[in-house]
Amino acid sequence: MTRQLACSFQVSNKLFLRAVKCHCSTGPNGTSGTGKIMQISEKHIHIRYDEDTGENNIALLQLQEHVECDNSHLPVCTPERDFAEHVLIPKLAGTVSGWRMEGDELQGEELQVSYLPAEDCKQILNISLTNRQFCGHLQEAVDKRLAGGSFLVTEYKGTWFLTGILGSWPLEDTDWETLLFTNTARYRVWVKQKIK
Repeated sequence: MTRQLACSFQVSNKLFLRAVKCHCSTGPNGTSGTGKIMQISEKHIHIRYDEDTGENNIALLQLQEHVECDNSHLPVCTPERDFAEHVLIPKLAGTVSGWRMEGDELQGEELQVSYLPAEDCKQILNISLTNRQFCGHLQEAVDKRLAGGSFLVTEYKGTWFLTGILGSWPLEDTDWETLLFTNTARYRVWVKQKIK
């Protein structure tokens, strides 16, 4: 049984949940069979979110009920920016815990990702990166795209850290093995303000 490391919800066509507190979900072998629908009491969309460019495509959702982390769940912590950008992201492989579409249903998926240097990423995806983005490369070939909003987590000395959140692919013919992530550590101050 594998442990699903985080969960994600689509808020609109372009805006996805970007949760950076301890959030959990479960599923044997990456499936979402034990998923649970939860009510949202409050949403915080980043004040500088730009729907046209996708800049600051991040939001926090406050659930109406508490989520317990047990043996089938893993808490995910938000790292300090320097630690994330100098150790977790460039030096350690991470796990994308997310969803892919199978017909009309979402199926759970866990895939290993290695850091991809910015210059390689720009060339492969033909984009300009902001300082709030980075790229990863899947360690195995896939034939389906993951849903935007999937989480990238990295383990360091027994603790899991949320290092990125997957954006949506910009083009249909994009290399599915190169992934563009929002660097969650860059939003740490904003998150702390919203979860007081």
